[in-house]
Amino acid sequence: MKIAFLIPAIDAMGPNIFTFNLIKGLIALNSFDCEVFHFDRGSKDIKQLEFPVKVTVLDFNKTYDFKDFDIIHSTMPVPDLYIVKHKLYKKYLCVTSMHCFMESDLYQRKGKIKGWLEVQLWKFALNKFHHLIVSSQSMKEYYSKILVSNHNFKIIPYGIPLLPSGNVLPEIVSKITLLRNNYKVLCGCGSLIKRKGFQHLVRYLVHNKNAAVVLIGRGEMEAELKSLTRELQVSNRVLFLGFLKDSYLYYPYMDAYCMCSNSEGFGLAMIEAMQMRTPIICTNLDIYKEYFDNSSVGLFEFENQESFNNAADTVLANIDYYADRAKLLADNVFSLKNMASQHYEYYQKLIALNTHEV
Repeated sequence: MKIAFLIPAIDAMGPNIFTFNLIKGLIALNSFDCEVFHFDRGSKDIKQLEFPVKVTVLDFNKTYDFKDFDIIHSTMPVPDLYIVKHKLYKKYLCVTSMHCFMESDLYQRKGKIKGWLEVQLWKFALNKFHHLIVSSQSMKEYYSKILVSNHNFKIIPYGIPLLPSGNVLPEIVSKITLLRNNYKVLCGCGSLIKRKGFQHLVRYLVHNKNAAVVLIGRGEMEAELKSLTRELQVSNRVLFLGFLKDSYLYYPYMDAYCMCSNSEGFGLAMIEAMQMRTPIICTNLDIYKEYFDNSSVGLFEFENQESFNNAADTVLANIDYYADRAKLLADNVFSLKNMASQHYEYYQKLIALNTHEV
């Protein structure tokens, strides 16, 4: 079986990492010949990823011949629009994976006007596809409502490979350890932007004098969050570490990982935290409630500080219990083997039918 994977670029964005992980899982099944195609000409010198697949840079305005591939699997707007622009969906078996709720994601990231325009373009492209892979029932219901044509949806939960060991920066570990010697430490990781909800963590410190916060990442909200720590007089209990390579290596030094977003396709960093046996506190988005309840993670309502406080209090009072629950979820639900096997079965079904209906 030969699969062409179309992604926007070779970088560490979540959907690209998903694709890289999927390819690793498929290669492990020993049944696949995979090739990566992307549109970032600045990365055209990248010939090899960290696994043996061919990498090709596409010109968005030129048609590529995919006749040697059984399936074209795309993700994100530019690859999806490329498939539609060149009418590849009429000649080849095309599948796309969705990783976000596009309206809330694009409106928040791009603004109302530009976000609306990008939503319309992406919806136009998706309406030409017959096969969409999503990570949850709630995402399936969302796209069933906003897309006008009939689609065949396949729900496959995310999975990640076993995380490799690596070297941490001693000076970073020292800073975290100094906090942890005196406080329970909550961790937030990701772009410091409004929809990520990191203000919940900072405000929690007013409620719990025995807690501290470590934030990993950068973004437009960094200055505002730092200002909030000063306003609430908790600056001495908040560490801003900026971007850290392989941030999961630092999760074992934390007491809980917090996913506070008001919109997510699914947080890969949260699955990494689970694999590292770090207790989870997360917003009660529909996509998360399909997989979690309060017996496995600390669920809370977005922009409800009291709800966050209660969830964090419960998890921090039962760290070993929630650590065990997190690791069970990582091993049994969000494993790479599970994700790759389900994709393999789905590809087989599509190819066997050789039609636009599954």
